[in-house]
Amino acid sequence: MTFIDVHCHLDLLEEKAIENARKKNVRIIVANSTDFDSMKKVLKLSEKHPEVRSALGVYPIKYLKLSQKEFQKNLDFIKENSEKISAIGEVGMDFKESDEKEKQISIFKKIISLSIKLDKHLIVHSRKAELECIEILEKEKAQKVIMHCFSGKIKLAQRIISNNWFLSIPAN
Repeated sequence: MTFIDVHCHLDLLEEKAIENARKKNVRIIVANSTDFDSMKKVLKLSEKHPEVRSALGVYPIKYLKLSQKEFQKNLDFIKENSEKISAIGEVGMDFKESDEKEKQISIFKKIISLSIKLDKHLIVHSRKAELECIEILEKEKAQKVIMHCFSGKIKLAQRIISNNWFLSIPAN
């Protein structure tokens, strides 16, 4: 049996993690970034290892700390490297770590728009914001979506499935 890891943070691990994955029949590893520096690391890993695919994005709480200029720099970097990436991720909203809901919604909509323009999957973090993320994705007409580490209610999972999106479920 072969496996695909749809969400990991290889930039935080030693490269021997890739060799260990090979030994366990993991044939595709989608490496997600969480900030600008990890975007560069993820790209380098994907250039070096054929099984590694890049997903460029910034963790929702980290986006909140960026100036508008820094935010745009991140979006521009994603655009400039769009031919090298498989997805935009890890992005989304996190209402557990921050109550700046309106700002998170505004940022998320801009990222969704970019993913549609670039025709790339979105790998969505939706902690304590599952319903809101789904509603925004539907309203913005996102079609290529992976709800990462989804822990919402079964009705929301059914809604994701009916939208032809994907989910990854946490182990615990």
